[in-house]
Amino acid sequence: MSVDAYCERLGPGLWAEPLNAITNLAFLIAAFLLLRHQAPPSLRALPILLALVGLASLSFHTLATSLTGALDSAFIAVFVLYYVVVFTHHYRGVRWSRAWLAAPAFLVFAIGTGLVVRVGPGICSRSH
Repeated sequence: MSVDAYCERLGPGLWAEPLNAITNLAFLIAAFLLLRHQAPPSLRALPILLALVGLASLSFHTLATSLTGALDSAFIAVFVLYYVVVFTHHYRGVRWSRAWLAAPAFLVFAIGTGLVVRVGPGICSRSH
């Protein structure tokens, strides 16, 4: 069963979200370009995760199933949480053992913010 979660979705077909699908190529191109640079192993994981975000998002915006939607959200969450840890270590100079605490701290912050700023219907609200 197709998930209709975006304004752009034109129907249940494979290319029913053409712009969302095509723009996911940017994730893959960026990942490829970033992988070409020499970096510590912890930073080399970021372009790999970025490519997984691009592939999961591409699958969601073409297949539009509950599973591909869950994969899309999951890979974005993993990328963001890992980025927070890597940023904390490499750019703030925090030891790895403490940098890993940034992920649960960010989760608490994000969930708290989400509860405070309850977002109503989007600009694409439509009745079915």
